[in-house]
Amino acid sequence: MKKISIGIFLLAGSIFASAQLQNPGFEKTENNYPSDWSHKVLDPYEMKYDGEVKHSGNGSLQIFGKQDHVNELQTFSQKVKIPGKGLRKVEIGAFIKSANIQGNISLWAQVWDGKNTMVDFGNSFSQNRKIVQNEDWKKYTLEFILNDQADYFVLGGFLKGSGKVWFDDFSVTEIPFSDKEASKTALKYINQFKNIVKKNSIFKDKIDWSSLDNNLQKLSGGMVTEEDTAPAIQHIIKVLRAAGDNHSFVDNRQYAEEKKEYKKFSYRT
Repeated sequence: MKKISIGIFLLAGSIFASAQLQNPGFEKTENNYPSDWSHKVLDPYEMKYDGEVKHSGNGSLQIFGKQDHVNELQTFSQKVKIPGKGLRKVEIGAFIKSANIQGNISLWAQVWDGKNTMVDFGNSFSQNRKIVQNEDWKKYTLEFILNDQADYFVLGGFLKGSGKVWFDDFSVTEIPFSDKEASKTALKYINQFKNIVKKNSIFKDKIDWSSLDNNLQKLSGGMVTEEDTAPAIQHIIKVLRAAGDNHSFVDNRQYAEEKKEYKKFSYRT
């Protein structure tokens, strides 16, 4: 899922990494807080630039939670313009360290279009990339499939609870699609779902099925299991959203099984 020509990979990666994200290592500060990052410090939290603890460079961003079981999230964020057009796979990464945590830590990101409408969202929990607490520096990532709608990210991290967490070295990088063929199992699963939508959706005549098929071919590269197909299934749902469908969704397997109503697909309109 990570191979195309090296030339394209280097070009795409450099576009995202060098030009868009400002102060990714929290090196520039103003009033003891990293510049270019939005923040509003909430009680019972403290948030500051830490010049002693860092993954690289001179410092990092530290959040200190003084109370367990709080409802508020202490968050920080930055708006990042997304360059280019077409279907792209983009990774948002950051190095994280924490100590004495009682609560939750997460990376998060929103995808917004040119009309300032949020078209996608993900965090460490929704993408099943949970951050291990009370460990030394480790890189964590989120992954998004972007299309022509995507205009900018709002991205950052948060702490909910007590303890200390440090963030450093954020990155936004385009990842090439795999040139490996998908397995028959994965392709069958994707096509079954696509055909259910094609047969049942009242918005089917507004969808460019040829373009969708081309995108699914790119997305499915290297997929082996049914679980691997989640990005392709979610892309179909995004296409439905763009066509005007604001009601369809997909129940994940775990949720459906817990409700004891599991079917291979829970596509609803």
